[in-house]
Amino acid sequence: MYKLLTSLLFVLSSCSLADIVSTDIRSDTITVGNTGLHTLDSNASHDLITRCGSDLSEDRTLSWYPGDANRNFTIEADSSINQDVTTDATPTFATVSASASFLGTGANIGWTVVSGADTACETTCDEPACVFGWDAGTSAIVACDNAIADTCVCAGVNTPH
Repeated sequence: MYKLLTSLLFVLSSCSLADIVSTDIRSDTITVGNTGLHTLDSNASHDLITRCGSDLSEDRTLSWYPGDANRNFTIEADSSINQDVTTDATPTFATVSASASFLGTGANIGWTVVSGADTACETTCDEPACVFGWDAGTSAIVACDNAIADTCVCAGVNTPH
């Protein structure tokens, strides 16, 4: 035991802290404590701490696929991704919001924007049909049969009823 400790102390005394910190660690598995994996920022003044924030029922894998190229991943604020939002998916959102200025762009693509108060757009729009309604109070896009719409976006030319 004495020889093992002596050898270990010799190895540690011959290395500087910089040698230990800058050494590549290669292993099949590296486990860090729940305080997280600390990665220094671009000027080594602060840590980015990556840690698991939930109690897992078994080992889980989080994989990154950069596609053999440099990538940037930016998170602007607290965010949650709870479904597939890729271009070939069909994500569902609780509420989709739009501004009044957005509604005015409908005429640019041949739609008619009809203002009214608390109306169901399916009865406001002539044929071919309602595209969607908009509730000014919540800035929410609503279904054509929802009677809270203050503005209706109709497909094609429309003559208000």
